[in-house]
Amino acid sequence: MELLRKIIVQIGRALGKVNARLRWEAWAVVAFTLAGAALRLWGLGADGLWRDEAQGLFVAAKSFPAGISGALVADGHPPLFFFLMHFWAKIWGTNEFGIRLLPALVGIATIPLLYAVGRDLFTRYVGVLAAGVGAFLPMHILVSRQARMYTLLPLLALLSIWTLHDATRHNMRRYWVGWVLSSALMMYTHNWGILVFAAENLFVAWHWLMRDRRVSLLGAWMASLGGVGLLYLPWLPTLLEQFRIPGIVMGPWVHSENSPLGHFWRIFNELTSMTWPGSRPLPYMALLAIGALSFTVSRKRLAVAYEFAPALDLVVLALGFPMAVGILATTRTHGLIPSYVAMAVFPPLCFLFARAISGLRPAYGLMALAVIALLFWYTPLQNLYAKPVSAMREIAQYVQEAAGPDDILIIAPDYLATPFNFYFKGEQAQVAFPQPPGRVEEIIWQGWRARWEDAHLAVPSTLDFVASGGAPHGRIWLIAPIDMYPNDPYFGQIRTLKAELDAQYDLVEHEGRFRKMATEGADIFVYQRR
Repeated sequence: MELLRKIIVQIGRALGKVNARLRWEAWAVVAFTLAGAALRLWGLGADGLWRDEAQGLFVAAKSFPAGISGALVADGHPPLFFFLMHFWAKIWGTNEFGIRLLPALVGIATIPLLYAVGRDLFTRYVGVLAAGVGAFLPMHILVSRQARMYTLLPLLALLSIWTLHDATRHNMRRYWVGWVLSSALMMYTHNWGILVFAAENLFVAWHWLMRDRRVSLLGAWMASLGGVGLLYLPWLPTLLEQFRIPGIVMGPWVHSENSPLGHFWRIFNELTSMTWPGSRPLPYMALLAIGALSFTVSRKRLAVAYEFAPALDLVVLALGFPMAVGILATTRTHGLIPSYVAMAVFPPLCFLFARAISGLRPAYGLMALAVIALLFWYTPLQNLYAKPVSAMREIAQYVQEAAGPDDILIIAPDYLATPFNFYFKGEQAQVAFPQPPGRVEEIIWQGWRARWEDAHLAVPSTLDFVASGGAPHGRIWLIAPIDMYPNDPYFGQIRTLKAELDAQYDLVEHEGRFRKMATEGADIFVYQRR
């Protein structure tokens, strides 16, 4: 305790020596970081894992590096986060708090870094406000509380943007090396990092053509591109193989959102206010416009213009290009784009919001940020803590205690088998519908859409397996969210399967409390053989 007291005293003395403005900024960033840390760490390990978290841990548990890389061919992601989680789990174990602590710490570290980068690219005030936006933006808090790569992606994108800006401004080797390393790591974290890297290169091309035509700058850029290419080359064959896998992004559901405009509206809405269905993007679009454009009043006329400047050009491109290309490049056959993949544009989003608010005096700017947080982010944050994402931990524990050794488990849809079997240690026979019989821990996304389009073919084979397996006194457990996607023809095959089970066996138990306790829940139906 004495050592801690001395450290606090020394920090206070150091802050006391700087000017009043810097003290105000430092304390504001510290306050934002502490508030952001509280939001990300509170109850971090209370809830069970959902399917993507469990899938990632099954992959990360494989041999390093070959086993992990091989599993990711069908998973569709680059390997960096899984490599980190492989070693992190050896230290912290696979308990919920331990494995979520890594992305939470990365998310917390992003807050002061937003200040540092915002100060360098724009002004100190913009940096402070960017840290505030980053601390309270609901989507970033959500992904910081899940064992996935979606906080590492924006952190590395932020470093990549920062080092590139300084590289083009100073043309010094250390900045180019920093850009090479951060960009390669960013692309090894998530494939949307490639879109950010492409946007950055568009910026460099524009900067060289319109502002700085030094041959040395062009040479440094070309050499850096070669460095990134060499670092990324080992993964390129796997990436190309992933691109050949049909339906690797998302399933065929919610067709009303399956259009470029629908994708953009939903993704932008969830990135900014995390509401579903999308209904609130307009205020944030107005903020982006204010942050990107300049407004002047002369002779009682309002003039709106875009003022070309290196930092602003880089930020606008890093936001607009990945969103536009990522959405347009996703075909209708892929279905929904998960909004959290667009966390690659989180840093420029924070900077543009901060620039919009920075037109106000510091006190009024912080008040405006507080109003935005209360009006638009309070309810999403409240919902974030209201209930767990998944109830499969509790379902697995319930089945573990009640199922007999000769019982048969049917888990539908198949992706629920991943979090279920992360917790379930029983030896009972299983079917992850519509897959063939057998315990499923990792979802193989290769051909996943085709499996669901042909799910009607899996109903008879599943019934045959149930009829021929187990003992006469063994029971059949159907674990499925029956009322999910009521109008979807593929998901409807689960209800067809249940109807056949109702006709052939006696329903002796229905446990429905797990279905409504979480977003990812299920009913439990137990059948007795006649």
